[in-house]
Amino acid sequence: MTVGVITLCNVKPDKHAEFEAVERRFVSESNTHQGCISYFCGKVANAENQFIFQEHWVDRAAFDAHCSHPFFKANEAELLGCLSDGKLHLQIVDAFE
Repeated sequence: MTVGVITLCNVKPDKHAEFEAVERRFVSESNTHQGCISYFCGKVANAENQFIFQEHWVDRAAFDAHCSHPFFKANEAELLGCLSDGKLHLQIVDAFE
């Protein structure tokens, strides 16, 4: 069963440019990870400081491997530093086939 992940990011108003630079690196890198079907980030309409990462993985093991990948670990603090609450708000969805 494939796995979808939706992650809400509440970005600090003064960190938009930094967040967008970091998210572009995450999107570029993550799309090369084994088991990634799709991975992108976008700004939430009518929510000035909210962005969403939307991911689709072949299975939960692929998503877990992504989360423990050296790139993720090396860049996670920079990403979290852009967020008003310092947290990624993840929703993991078992996708229907």
